Amino acid sequence: MPEQITTFSQYLALVNIRFALGAKIHVGLCRKRLINSVIHALSATTGLDTFELTHNHTFAVMPLKTMPKSTAAALHDGTVLTQ
Repeated sequence: MPEQITTFSQYLALVNIRFALGAKIHVGLCRKRLINSVIHALSATTGLDTFELTHNHTFAVMPLKTMPKSTAAALHDGTVLTQ
């Protein structure tokens, strides 16, 4: 891990900001992109903001329902995603 990242992570820890260090950033980025694309589409369709969507029992499960297909697509591209 580069020294700058280690130093930055220490500052985050000092102010109690949750974070995770890892060498597989592409996995995190794929998951974030997937969830954001579903949330943004739902927000545009329903008019609800992110907080309302993620706290609504009907809509909150939709990003997770897309995971099996997205996991298969990512695997085809060489990225292993887990739920």
